Amino acid sequence: MDASAKLVGLLEYTERMASMNERAIFRLADYRNLLFHEHELQDHIGVYHDIVESEERVWLKLERLVRRDPPPVPDGLIGWITVSRDPSRSPSVQPYRVVTVTVGEADLLLQSGRAQAVDIQPAMRSRDGIAIEQLRDVTLRLENNEEIRLAVRAYLEGPWTQWAAQEKPRRESIKIYEAFFNLQQAIETQGVERPLEVVWGVGVLRWKHPEQMIDHPIIEQLVEIEVDSEDGAIRLLPRSTEPTIAIKPYQELGLKGSDSFHRFARDHLKHLAVDRDFTPFGRSDFEPVLRRASSGLDAEGRFFPDELADIQDRRLPEISESLLVSDTWAIYARPRTSNIVVEDIRRLVDAVREAGPEKLPGAARRLVSKPDNTRTSAGGIFGASAGVHAIAGGNTTAGQETPRRSCRPGPRCCWNCWCARTTRRCG
Repeated sequence: MDASAKLVGLLEYTERMASMNERAIFRLADYRNLLFHEHELQDHIGVYHDIVESEERVWLKLERLVRRDPPPVPDGLIGWITVSRDPSRSPSVQPYRVVTVTVGEADLLLQSGRAQAVDIQPAMRSRDGIAIEQLRDVTLRLENNEEIRLAVRAYLEGPWTQWAAQEKPRRESIKIYEAFFNLQQAIETQGVERPLEVVWGVGVLRWKHPEQMIDHPIIEQLVEIEVDSEDGAIRLLPRSTEPTIAIKPYQELGLKGSDSFHRFARDHLKHLAVDRDFTPFGRSDFEPVLRRASSGLDAEGRFFPDELADIQDRRLPEISESLLVSDTWAIYARPRTSNIVVEDIRRLVDAVREAGPEKLPGAARRLVSKPDNTRTSAGGIFGASAGVHAIAGGNTTAGQETPRRSCRPGPRCCWNCWCARTTRRCG
């Protein structure tokens, strides 16, 4: 077995070890964190998709909006109406209210019909220095006050209704903004102890499989959240990693077509990366993968967009016994996975196979070669160029091996640099 085949075997073993601790997630709800589907982020004030700012492609932008208070209640209606700052809660209208007035004022209310005799009682406390004997507590009822009733109706159907109609969509946008802002704060504060990552998943597959309920995107691209320090706007941008295929659920279910579909999807994304960056807004970037999933993972699978009467309808299909693949996307947060490492290893395996044993760097070849037991005065079995150096402190004497330390992969290590170029990731 040549060095190339041995190195592939070693890398594949490393890949399996890295994947062993990752459990398959079949439903987005199981992440128990932020989750927004495409249709939930459509038609909102201050929410923008697929825009370019400063020559940078922004997949999602959320403006920081401010809550607006309801219109003030007219002085004549104070006490009759209780208004909340929540536009979804209608103002509370009081059917009656008790006022303390003088005896003369009480008589006028009685004569005008705005108060009934049974609603006029001796006052319980004094007011404005007036003797309590000269005051009366009068119960004013809305049904007896036509002028107040009309004014209440005018306020509710006029200024308040207009405010609520404008404020409700703003509050929905504010709610979305706060969800992403709180997530960004959680990512910063939790650090390495409980790290989170944000994923933009494309092609939600829904299937009531006999063993598991599946509700999860097929293609996943890691994204980062940025908060503008000036205007507070939130932007979601793709990270420098390449998109991956969430294949583990289908492999765990033992679907026969999962491996061939995985190879097809990886090859498609690999060739796509040569020409342009992946985007969830370019159908040609992902539709071949989604169509292959609908037919390759289950013989009765269907590609849901082919059945839509309205292509603008971005709602998800109902989960059924038939595998359905939609072309919609979702944004979700989850505990950080080892997917990046696994995908890097897979790309490295492909690169090793393409290179063959002749083009492998010397350090890579030595990883799978038997060590040379020949004692050397400096450099060791890897040689000085591979990062193995004699420890400072004296010359070697005959029959005495120079103390050595192992090379630690870093940006200047030739093997690591070759890996970095191969996987398109910085060392």
